[in-house]
Amino acid sequence: MIKYLVLLVIIFFLHYGTSSIHNITIMDDGRKNIPLSTFGFFENGRLLVDLVSFKFKVPKQVKFDDNAWASNFGFTLQKTKSDGLSSYMEKKSTKCVLTDPEILNMHDLTMIGFHFNLSAARKRESKEHPSINVKFYSKEDEDFRRIRVSDDILPTDNSSMELLKYLKLSSRLLQLPFVSKKCHGKESNESQIALNHDNVSFFAMFDITINCPNQAGLYNLYFHNCMNYDVAEAIKIDLNLKITERNQGTYLSAGQIPLPTLYFWLSFAFFIAAVCWTVYLRKRREWVYKIHWLMAVVVYLKALSLLTHGLNYHFTGTKGIHIGTWVILYYVIHLFKGALLFSTIVLIGTGYFFIKHVLSSKEKKIFLIVIPLQIILNVTQTIMDSTEEGSAMYNYYFKIVLAVDLLCCGAILLPVIWSIKHLSEAAKTDGKAAISLQKLKLFRQFYIMIVCYIYTTRIIVRLIKLTIPFQLVWVSELFTELATYFFYVWTGLKFRPVNDNPYLHLPQAEDDGEEDIEMNQISTYSGFNEGLTRVNRADVKT
Repeated sequence: MIKYLVLLVIIFFLHYGTSSIHNITIMDDGRKNIPLSTFGFFENGRLLVDLVSFKFKVPKQVKFDDNAWASNFGFTLQKTKSDGLSSYMEKKSTKCVLTDPEILNMHDLTMIGFHFNLSAARKRESKEHPSINVKFYSKEDEDFRRIRVSDDILPTDNSSMELLKYLKLSSRLLQLPFVSKKCHGKESNESQIALNHDNVSFFAMFDITINCPNQAGLYNLYFHNCMNYDVAEAIKIDLNLKITERNQGTYLSAGQIPLPTLYFWLSFAFFIAAVCWTVYLRKRREWVYKIHWLMAVVVYLKALSLLTHGLNYHFTGTKGIHIGTWVILYYVIHLFKGALLFSTIVLIGTGYFFIKHVLSSKEKKIFLIVIPLQIILNVTQTIMDSTEEGSAMYNYYFKIVLAVDLLCCGAILLPVIWSIKHLSEAAKTDGKAAISLQKLKLFRQFYIMIVCYIYTTRIIVRLIKLTIPFQLVWVSELFTELATYFFYVWTGLKFRPVNDNPYLHLPQAEDDGEEDIEMNQISTYSGFNEGLTRVNRADVKT
């Protein structure tokens, strides 16, 4: 039942899947800054923004002032040195970047401001202009005439109707000014585009091309609503736009271009490891347990997951959108792989199959926690990946994924900690201290390896993404997969089926009174002494 529910969620949200061609619809949004897209451009990269419709809603108690509202709506295109820097500056800023030139100058950002000016054309640009040439489309162009606004978005409140009446009487058009520079830094003639209005919605289109190598970088596109700084009631906007981003010959961001090839090779490496593990298990049948085959299934699923992920990136790069078949296959395989991986780690940590065949009540509770958390994690991850960056729910899903992932990582450590504690006590009390110490050493190594794996794939990888150049973002993915590969290989070597493995020597007795373990009663009865009676030595004296 759960797998069908997950599949339905994946198919439903696939319609809104993110790609290099974004169709973004934002309704009734009162945020100050709306992140729309992040993309790494090489030379000859292109950004096409089609503002299909835009309108803002004036509360009844707010008086519309043409001069006061000038340049309070617009876009910024920011070139940052690393991923995450721009969003950090936006969150910390207490003033709008479109209306305060000091913010543009003090930020270590290359930025262009696109203003919707209700009064007169004006321009804002930072001191470090990125020298991007812009082509603007007029309303007479064939590509621009296809944009139409339907009548179903007409407002129902009087304030919006009054605003519409005012705009028609004022005969002023919203203007989007921009000053472009050539590659050598010489300023060209100023270009302006009229942000036309049809009924109550405004629409425009602009095209940005990266013409020089020094213009390449990681660009963040934001929409700004400067009216919502220091106001009692937010001015909400409706925004519908289509963003197309591409590099020469591909729709992938600069740091993602090597990913299809990388995932194919990694898939091949995991598949070879899985085949080698399978051959080894067949040669060691007498020492093989079910969990060994479970470990093989995890590696096979990992190889398939990487293969479908690589195919998904390949078709995204060629077509600009996700292909539904490969996306569904990837998420389904990824779901089962994640749940099976954490379950296998918990089983190894508890010693199930190896040294006992019954789980304690505490260990059963861990499974009841980890498996649902893994399902929640993968479903939320699917929803987040299928949600546009500009959506208000994107950050909410991101926080859920981060929190649930940390809970899963913490939960799988508990069985290992319990086993270490039990073995420490057993080494002091029973007569098999040497074997218990060997097992204790192995469990401690397994615990350290899990901690290192979690720290590497959750923290170090994130730091790498924030510090490396934009065109090397793929290195973080390589680092994650290599850490996973090493973790799989190390676990297989330590718990491989051999007759001298200290983990497999003797059964471990459970003496914890709080644990409800089902054990068979040991009988001391033997048929050898049947019919015999005890005779005292005193009775046989003659």
